[in-house]
Amino acid sequence: SGTKTYNSNATYEFNGGAAQVTSTSLPGTISGTLKINNSSGVSLSQSTTATTVDMTLGNLDLGSNNLTLTTLSISLPSATKMIIADDGELRKTYTGDGAFTFPIGDNTSGDDYSPVTLDLVADGYSSAYVSAKVTDAKHPNNTSANSYLTRYWTVQQTGVTNPLYDISLYYVDGDV
Repeated sequence: SGTKTYNSNATYEFNGGAAQVTSTSLPGTISGTLKINNSSGVSLSQSTTATTVDMTLGNLDLGSNNLTLTTLSISLPSATKMIIADDGELRKTYTGDGAFTFPIGDNTSGDDYSPVTLDLVADGYSSAYVSAKVTDAKHPNNTSANSYLTRYWTVQQTGVTNPLYDISLYYVDGDV
């Protein structure tokens, strides 16, 4: 028995070949690095804020939790190396103007990588972030019987004054 105490400045690496779950022992705020290096993927057990997220191998499934980050390291994101954000949100903090690619997708009917690229310019930032998630379904407000994608994105902001966005949304061929 006893109490587990984890250093929030540490690097938390999830590696291996079997699926892993972060557990609620993972600090809610990590000033170090959260590293995903697992070919079978990792599931996030609670909403977490991390200064740096390093996606080396495998998917990180947010479930219904939110992941807030300052810096993301991911090369060649794909359906096998992405953040699954179909319920929880991927949140990127902003302290000034800038561009960011949200390497998100879903695993509703297979792993589908459908990122959001956002370039943001605004008059001010106060504890600001932009969040993104994706839903693998026809948008509920689209009443067309023939013209629709079976995918839509939810992108929101908090703490941004007079934002201007340049945004690109990507879908897989099966969504048409």
